[in-house]
Amino acid sequence: MIYANGSSSVNVGTSSIPINVQKGVRQGDTLSPLLFILVLQLALNQVNWENGININGSILGHLDFADDIALLSQTLEGAQSLLDQVAEKCRAVGLHINVEKTKWMSNVRDPDEIILLNDEEVEKI
Repeated sequence: MIYANGSSSVNVGTSSIPINVQKGVRQGDTLSPLLFILVLQLALNQVNWENGININGSILGHLDFADDIALLSQTLEGAQSLLDQVAEKCRAVGLHINVEKTKWMSNVRDPDEIILLNDEEVEKI
């Protein structure tokens, strides 16, 4: 069983209450999208977005819609850094990025450019 020996806790201020996890939220449950977005936002809030693009003095590092995220950078190195950070922060909260569903694009024609996710090459489109 997936939740065997699972545990969690609710923290309010300095108080913590342990919870024995017996069931999870199933796909299709009305709580699933809300919980997913909350956990994803927790991960994204921990990313250093300074490698984004500058728009009128503000740095824009990502555009999000549900479970789709566009990472924005002016350099290949910046894009790789953002992807590495997002993947790391997502892993820390139990989310994983599917490399097969991940794509990237550039306005520079350089066939040697590659971006890696978990040591696998991401498809350039």
